[in-house]
Amino acid sequence: MILPGTPPKSPPSLQRGAALMLLMLLLGVGALAVLVNGLNRAAQKQERDRVTSEALARAKEALIGYAVTYSDTHVNQVNGHLPLPDLGSSRNGVPGEGNAAGNFTGNAVNLSAVGRLPWKKLGLPPLRDGYGECLWYAVSGAYQNMQPSPFLNWDTLGQFEIFTSNGTPVGTVSAVGANYHQRPVAVIFAPGPLLVGQNRATSAVDNVAECAGNYDARNYLDTFVPNTLINNIVNYFSGTNNATGTSSLATPKPIILGAVRDSSGGWLVNDRLLTISSDEIFRGIKKRSDFSTFIASAVACLSSLPTPVTIDFDTLLENPVSPVGSLNAGRIPSTACTSASYNPVQKWRDNLLYAVCASGSACLTVNGSLCKGVVIFTGERGVLQMRATHTQKNGWNNYLEGNVLSAFSTGNITLSGASVYSASAPSTDVLACIP
Repeated sequence: MILPGTPPKSPPSLQRGAALMLLMLLLGVGALAVLVNGLNRAAQKQERDRVTSEALARAKEALIGYAVTYSDTHVNQVNGHLPLPDLGSSRNGVPGEGNAAGNFTGNAVNLSAVGRLPWKKLGLPPLRDGYGECLWYAVSGAYQNMQPSPFLNWDTLGQFEIFTSNGTPVGTVSAVGANYHQRPVAVIFAPGPLLVGQNRATSAVDNVAECAGNYDARNYLDTFVPNTLINNIVNYFSGTNNATGTSSLATPKPIILGAVRDSSGGWLVNDRLLTISSDEIFRGIKKRSDFSTFIASAVACLSSLPTPVTIDFDTLLENPVSPVGSLNAGRIPSTACTSASYNPVQKWRDNLLYAVCASGSACLTVNGSLCKGVVIFTGERGVLQMRATHTQKNGWNNYLEGNVLSAFSTGNITLSGASVYSASAPSTDVLACIP
């Protein structure tokens, strides 16, 4: 019997329906939360990637600008030099953060170095990646400004080689291949978050008030320990703070490009990086108005050279003077034009050739004039020319074209070509008569 005032009970089917609707509502809310959370993570990653990309690009632009304008603030120096990294106030020789290292203890010709980006030296704020870490930077020894190399021109190789990997033992390959001229002269790193083994505790010896952490490259650049899945490549060196090392032009320092995961999905490498090539630097240098003036001055100085002598520049450049028909042909002597105003000429010796009449008398016709010799600025590499290896550097066909190549190869005595360098035709040989 139903007592008066007692509400009627819902049929069991209605109760089950209400419970099902509630369950569906909860599932919907949960799915929506998962979706929103996923979208938030995706948006966060996108923002971090954007910050990282912009920071790397800004650093690259500043470093190229430094190299292209180097002679503006360094008398009798060629453009193309890059600053050393910030190795920490204890090694830089300058207090504070963001400074490029000076000629630190242990520095040497062709010694490559990695450290933090010298943002203050470049007139930048402390650039950070999307995880808040200050950028790092590595420079080839051949391009560092404190211990200059004998040569620095558009044929000077970078001393790094970039590798990619899919995280398997056979999946690590060179991103450059056999084109050695594409080896980077510098690399800018965004270190990202900590990986296993890394320790970014505050340095006890260096000023880190701005960027925090420390200057041990191993704590920022991957991997902390070598891993066979990436052919044991690590993005740091072996010297003090894992910041310096000798990497020859013939055997560059390998750098692994992130991101790389292992088969379980764990991070092997999370470094983001941006490279700088010699072509990117000299693209700006060869367009400077004073570059053509420099070439003209060099050729004018060299046109007064005496009869060539045997030359041996270094292990990668040993093309001595050799007789070809009635000519002696070769590269300029290492002692040529060494007065203060012409010191930069020596950085371009491998691009400066000459041929003289073996008799000492005028036997050459250069652009219609009778000459006893000719000085040649060889110009930029052509599409099929390579000047990286010992063999390539000793092949005139990698430097010269047309009747000028014929003179060095067969003794041709009638030469014609440009008399001045032009930025619109940088690969054209420039000729000057030795009267």
